[in-house]
Amino acid sequence: VVGAGITAEVEGVGLVKAGKAEFAELTLPKFSDGVWDIASIVAVSVDNKPIGAFALADALKADTAEAIGRLKKHNIDVYIMSGDNQGTVEYVAKQLGIAHAFGNMSPRDKATEVQKLKAAGKTVAMVGDGINDAPALAAANVSFAMKGGADVAEHTASATLMQHSVN
Repeated sequence: VVGAGITAEVEGVGLVKAGKAEFAELTLPKFSDGVWDIASIVAVSVDNKPIGAFALADALKADTAEAIGRLKKHNIDVYIMSGDNQGTVEYVAKQLGIAHAFGNMSPRDKATEVQKLKAAGKTVAMVGDGINDAPALAAANVSFAMKGGADVAEHTASATLMQHSVN
């Protein structure tokens, strides 16, 4: 289910859903340590009864802040558009000094935001590596996929970066 998760009818188990908490019928408690607010939550349910959740988080690449800084030096506005929860996106944006941070975005939302920026007279360069980035990669003036990402991202982008770095 685009932007929400996946489902499967598993023989002997039932209807299994994995994805965003609300998709898997899970209401997360409020945690005082905040770690769940800066991670992507994957919840699992069976027959619409939640059975668990786990948190995923990526560390920033060592050269990311430097690359963002160089873009900003050239007066290039930097945006983060992600399907991750808003808290995670804001946490990353704060670490990198990025003012425009959009979370909970579907693939369509990302493409719509790119179209809005273009309609406002901006030239848009998009970098992405996932299936969910393909519509925005296609909508951008120029786009870059990361080698080793989803095939559809590589085939949609204007160019594929062969290294795992934009520096």
